[in-house]
Amino acid sequence: IMNFLNLIQNPIFNAIFQGILVYIVIIIGNNIDPDLGAILYSFPYGLFILLALLKSKQKDFISSAVWVNFIDTLMWLIIFLTYIFITKDIKILCIVGFISWIILGLLYYFYIKFIKK
Repeated sequence: IMNFLNLIQNPIFNAIFQGILVYIVIIIGNNIDPDLGAILYSFPYGLFILLALLKSKQKDFISSAVWVNFIDTLMWLIIFLTYIFITKDIKILCIVGFISWIILGLLYYFYIKFIKK
């Protein structure tokens, strides 16, 4: 396990490994079980990123990760409510999700960079 953790600290290997995981999740979601795909989608990729970060950046990353996960939850809630009340068109839902994520992410970024200081 320690060798694997050392290997994961290499950013190039880390990116390739995560790409493979995303591909596997898509295959599972399409061909086996979409619920299992959704569960695997929540795989904590951030832990792999945390392993690859410089020690001096880890505290800020962990703090921001909590808020970014909250933003992701809000984005998915907006998508779900749009699906229930407005449209079931997957392309529109993706656009709504993407726009929600951008707006919420920018609001958080400006908050931590300009207001929180």
